Amino acid sequence: MAGQIPRPTNVETTNTGTTYHIQEDGSKVIAGTRRPDGTYRKPVRVRAGYTPLEENLYKGPEVQQRAQARGIPGLGPETQRPSARSGHIPGMAPDSEPKAKPKAKPKEPKEPKEPKEP
Repeated sequence: MAGQIPRPTNVETTNTGTTYHIQEDGSKVIAGTRRPDGTYRKPVRVRAGYTPLEENLYKGPEVQQRAQARGIPGLGPETQRPSARSGHIPGMAPDSEPKAKPKAKPKEPKEPKEPKEP
């Protein structure tokens, strides 16, 4: 691509803008920087496989449902949702029928108590 600066193969940039230099052993190093007062900030070593908390993105229930509802890319809508066509309830055995609840017996009205005479 014309106009782009080639990026070294051992440099990685995250979604938060942090630039890591990847070492041979798999660990990453955040390069040291100069503070406004002129002092130098030390480089920070990050272990291999560690993901800092600020780089983890929270995906709430609505986002997860949308991702599941999209289905598999390239697969037609008829084959993605077979349960909607067949009327099968997921997690229920296909041959079992839902049992009807027994009807409640009507309650008989209570007879009023007669007061006891002393």
